[in-house]
Amino acid sequence: MNKAVEKFESVAVSLNNEVTAVLSQKTGDFMNAFVMSSAIQKMKELLTDEYLTPIMQLQGSFLGFRTDKDKENIKYSKEIVKDCLITAVLLGVSPVGNQFNIISGNTYITKQGFTYLLKKMEGLSYKITYDIPTVSSDLKTAVCKSNLSWTYNGKAGEEVLEFQIKISQYSATADAIHGKVERKTKAWLYNYLNNTELPEGDVSEPIIIPEAKQPVKASRESITSKKYDPVEIVETTVLNDAGQEQPKTNTQHQSKDERVKELQKISDSDILQYALDNVFPPDVQLVKILSYKPADSTEKSAIINLILTYEYDNKNFDDFVKKYFSGK
Repeated sequence: MNKAVEKFESVAVSLNNEVTAVLSQKTGDFMNAFVMSSAIQKMKELLTDEYLTPIMQLQGSFLGFRTDKDKENIKYSKEIVKDCLITAVLLGVSPVGNQFNIISGNTYITKQGFTYLLKKMEGLSYKITYDIPTVSSDLKTAVCKSNLSWTYNGKAGEEVLEFQIKISQYSATADAIHGKVERKTKAWLYNYLNNTELPEGDVSEPIIIPEAKQPVKASRESITSKKYDPVEIVETTVLNDAGQEQPKTNTQHQSKDERVKELQKISDSDILQYALDNVFPPDVQLVKILSYKPADSTEKSAIINLILTYEYDNKNFDDFVKKYFSGK
């Protein structure tokens, strides 16, 4: 092992130790504050330009973390990335796998991040189902309820949450709306069980700063106003006894030709995130999707082909992976 690699590994170990010290801290508020401030100071010292430069390559990537400047092909400065990265890892998420986004220079935990945080909670199982969303006539907002039930360390609970989601004419589908509601529901569950207020967000959905509406209770009565893209079967997210999230059930509510037209409307820069958030199970390896690209196709067409193959030709995700990702 060369000296450069050894230096980076040494810094990585030191950074991980600081994160572990904060996340394992169970003492009083003053001690928590001391440990947190000490970790932040130490991590800022360790993350010099030399060690931060490789991390900057993760900016704007689904394998790393996305930002609200990606579409403009603008990068955040090293200082902002450093601060947001430190915040993210001290909140418990990973710097890879799109578990946090940088929006307006601040750290927001994504759906993937909250999925990761919930999986780390021993003794937790939960289930989420969604009502049919109600979309405004101008296709700018949608209201959707999620029905959440959980068991944590033997104690059961349930909640009905209602969220207003910002959408566009290209994301006004039940699948896209459910994906955003899933993030907000998982954020609510994690914050509720841990008595925290971790910020949730995603670059695909505008963040209103500083105001942030909290989810409100709602009855289980069905929504009676205008409905968009009716779906007969609700989507469910379940953890099994081993704490692993089960693949989502793909509900075919439109013809294949209609689905192609719908997918074609999604921009080239958003199609992969759409697939990860709304089609494939959260445990699918990002690198496998990114690496699947026939030589005679564009990245968007390859991803659309994967979506159609999965939704219309394969009921079992494991079989799908073996057939289309084997050896890639």
